[in-house]
Amino acid sequence: MLDPARSGGSSVAFESNRRFVVIAAVVLLLLFSVGLVRDLMLGEREAERAPETPPIVVEGLDVIREESGNDWHLKAERVEKRGDVSEAENLDVRIFSGTGTRWEVTAERGVVFETSMDVHLFVASGHISHPSGELEWDAPRADWDDEASIWKLPEGFEARDRQLVLEGTRGGITMSGSVVVEEGAVVTWHGSAR
Repeated sequence: MLDPARSGGSSVAFESNRRFVVIAAVVLLLLFSVGLVRDLMLGEREAERAPETPPIVVEGLDVIREESGNDWHLKAERVEKRGDVSEAENLDVRIFSGTGTRWEVTAERGVVFETSMDVHLFVASGHISHPSGELEWDAPRADWDDEASIWKLPEGFEARDRQLVLEGTRGGITMSGSVVVEEGAVVTWHGSAR
């Protein structure tokens, strides 16, 4: 016959071992979870503490570059480069185009994005000498569009020669010196009607 003390004792021992295994598994799972979270947080903290690459600062920059048949001569009082973005102060840009047009542009500040070749000038003014005459212009902002080969003037501009003043709320000036008004044109004539 079966001994009730023996069969009950075996059941208690089995139940005790089972509890121990479950508790040990839960503890190991908790330790693993804590370690995993700690490792994930460690990577995040290291990323937060990673020092930023210091900028490259150049004072008295003078660069000559050929782009799309045009010679660009850029002077800047100070340039700060971070990654592929360069910010410049007190710019003087001279462009000699293959068509014979000569540009002289000054700006208080400029930003150049090297990967896209975008150039944004702020508080810009310029003088253009081309075969059909000369033109002066001023704009709060001038953006170079390399594909269209045009200075876009998205925040308004004023362009003038000896006979007229042309104002626009948005437009551009092509490398050949043609002024394009996209919005808000006002023309003031200073010449004679002969």
